[in-house]
Amino acid sequence: MDSKTLIVVYVCILITIFVAVLCIRTRKKRKRLRIKNAAIEMETLPDLDPTGKRLERMINIQAKLAEGKGPGYAKWAELYNLKQKAQTIIFLQDNGLMNYEVLSKKVTIAIKKHQDISNQINTFEHRLQEITALEQQIAILAKSRKVYNLYRNNGCSEVFLADHIGEISAYLNAKKALDKFGTELPSFECLKAEYADVLARKKELYPACTKARFVMEQLTIAQANYKLIHRL
Repeated sequence: MDSKTLIVVYVCILITIFVAVLCIRTRKKRKRLRIKNAAIEMETLPDLDPTGKRLERMINIQAKLAEGKGPGYAKWAELYNLKQKAQTIIFLQDNGLMNYEVLSKKVTIAIKKHQDISNQINTFEHRLQEITALEQQIAILAKSRKVYNLYRNNGCSEVFLADHIGEISAYLNAKKALDKFGTELPSFECLKAEYADVLARKKELYPACTKARFVMEQLTIAQANYKLIHRL
């Protein structure tokens, strides 16, 4: 075998090795992508319309009979459950939730999502209450400052204190509540602007919270019905 032939063989071997390595890397990349897409899909909740048709929870007939319900109720409940069973199966099929483990995971995610949005709303509501209380204390301080200064200028007279105890107490209580802000208190304009901003952000979350609650409730009902259907 001459030198030119050896070079050609060597180059072919290198190309074969390169192609093999490239194919292995491509397969690994595709596998990672499939795993990533599967994880994203698992985290994605069904896009349910809160104004649409709702699933209803199926009845545990045996439990109701144990509570003392009669044959007439049992017959009605069987018909009711047949309707709900059909609707539940359609719901599960339409949303790719025929696997119980997948359904359970979605329920957990839905509960957490609703709780997270509710917590955000509660945080905004707490801040609105703080701003309102702060505005009230600043107003009280401004209103009662004149009387308090007169009290101090009169040498903290007990007679003056007795005549103006309400205003002086209000001033001292308001000052105590506002001392944590130091010497620079926020202006009414700043508080009013912050209140409007926080309120707007809170209201923006209402539609998302309503939808998250609906999705959570529907998935929870679907899970309960699934367990009755399959006797889990």
